[in-house]
Amino acid sequence: MRQQNDTQFIIALNNLATSNMTEDDISLINSRKTNEKHIPEEAIRLFDGLVNEACGVLKHIIFDENNTPKLICLNFGENMKIGIKMKTKYKELMHNLKINLNLIPIPAIDIIINTKENYQIVRKQIPVIPAEALNV
Repeated sequence: MRQQNDTQFIIALNNLATSNMTEDDISLINSRKTNEKHIPEEAIRLFDGLVNEACGVLKHIIFDENNTPKLICLNFGENMKIGIKMKTKYKELMHNLKINLNLIPIPAIDIIINTKENYQIVRKQIPVIPAEALNV
């Protein structure tokens, strides 16, 4: 949550939204990591066990050359059936970056929105949402 008196954090969030993050912005965001669980938002990953009910803990963020998050790695605990195809697809990258190979990589996706005015809006996002409150 943005704090009215935390100008540095507000600037970092705005820089994140415009893909203009500085090293200081990244350090600030990383300093506020939590063990909050996240839920994959896209049912597209059904085939790999990454469904709406699958909750994982964010453990790592991989940035591209523009300091834009391009991949996150979640820990889904002992559930060995989740993310097998994703782990296989990103195994070499994770190995090269020395990231725990038991984590499940979730890449950013592009969502294309067509408008009535013949414009196309491309929204790039990592398909997870914070799972702050869950009903069991």
